[in-house]
Amino acid sequence: MTHLPPGPPAVRNPVSLLLFATRLGRDPVAFQRRRFERFGDIYTSIVTGQVTLVTRHPEHIQRVLVDDGDAYLKPELGIGVRELRRVLGNGLLTSNGEFWRQQRRLIQPAFAASHLRAYADTMVSYTNECVTRWRTGSTIDVKSEMMGLTLRVVGKVLMGKDVRSAQGEVETAMVAFRDSFGGAGAVLPSWLPVPTRSRQRRALEKMRRLMDGFIDDQRAGGGDDHQCLLSVLAQNLGSDGFMSREQLRDEALTLFFAGHETTSHALSWTLSLLSLNPQVRMRLGREVERVLAGRRATFEDLSALEYTAQTLSEAMRLYPPAPTVLREASRDTTLGGYDVPKGSHIALSIFHAQRDARWHVDPLEFRPERFEAEAAKRMLPGSYVPFGAGTRVCIGKRFALMEATLILATLTQHATLDLIDQREPAASASITLAPKRELLMRVGRASSAHSGVSADELAAHS
Repeated sequence: MTHLPPGPPAVRNPVSLLLFATRLGRDPVAFQRRRFERFGDIYTSIVTGQVTLVTRHPEHIQRVLVDDGDAYLKPELGIGVRELRRVLGNGLLTSNGEFWRQQRRLIQPAFAASHLRAYADTMVSYTNECVTRWRTGSTIDVKSEMMGLTLRVVGKVLMGKDVRSAQGEVETAMVAFRDSFGGAGAVLPSWLPVPTRSRQRRALEKMRRLMDGFIDDQRAGGGDDHQCLLSVLAQNLGSDGFMSREQLRDEALTLFFAGHETTSHALSWTLSLLSLNPQVRMRLGREVERVLAGRRATFEDLSALEYTAQTLSEAMRLYPPAPTVLREASRDTTLGGYDVPKGSHIALSIFHAQRDARWHVDPLEFRPERFEAEAAKRMLPGSYVPFGAGTRVCIGKRFALMEATLILATLTQHATLDLIDQREPAASASITLAPKRELLMRVGRASSAHSGVSADELAAHS
């Protein structure tokens, strides 16, 4: 007889299914927390026959992602999975097996150090352009500003296009996608006219047209950058060993979606935490002053911007871009002394693992020093995995860390940002962890300790 972890009663009928999906969709983080408090580090959830083991223990996370990584695949079906595959097709985020390995090999070279070096100047230039629009004393929505900035960056360096003209359209599509992951709409029959699905369908059509346009431009030689990922791959469509046009579009959508939304949220959370922790912000400012001395940040500065990188790492500990990671057992196995039947799902609660006092002292405190080299080595494996781990660690990890570090250093150089509402912002957990509402912040001059010019002065010289 299968020995599963304890858990709540199985969800079997349509009424209980709707109730379950509604409660889960309202606040997935709190939903999980209540169940962990009741059942312990690992519990079983059975919904319409689908068995899911939900865990927050770092040893379980490490085993699923690294030690026994070959026993766990990306799920084919399940709550949220269907919507994700509908949006991203069979891209890197959703594919499995030899096909996934082939795609990873084709795309990996675009994230090599030589390419990252070339991307750095674009990241800094676009950040400077963003800051020039701000005026001291004005109020901005940092959530929207960071979304627009990272959108432009990923559009330029991965797609070879300036996508400012499509920003509103893309942001609308992203909201529609997020709304469709979880909640009642994720479990109701596909033939029901659920409003979120209609919005998602329209948004997806627009995004596919946008990606098709990017591909056509690159193939015709009309792209702005012939060294970008899309340009390199588009020139080899149909060649032996290369992907089809439809597959290229799936990969482009995946990189476009994952490449800017997660980084924008990480920056938004970081800026809000800096506003609430002025001592950290002061130390960050001193490092930026010392390293940059008033000049533009470059790729070569990354190794010296240690505290800047630590600040981002700590923000991603408190607010991991992907709060829950889902896998499916490809064979019968075990986890934490319990059976894991083939076909069952494993939900890894990254959010709760990274906020657990057993693994992180004073876990709700914002302390970038946790990520000093020696301290970071002492972290329990599996207790900090914002980019995943093992063979399926995020392909864009180095790209995202470089982008976020250069953007944060440049913003710190020219302005301070203070929350209008000094309470910790509420989070909305879906496929990514985003600020729930607008993140209104007041623009101030950079600290007098900084050698960089202010946002106003930067604008005057642009």
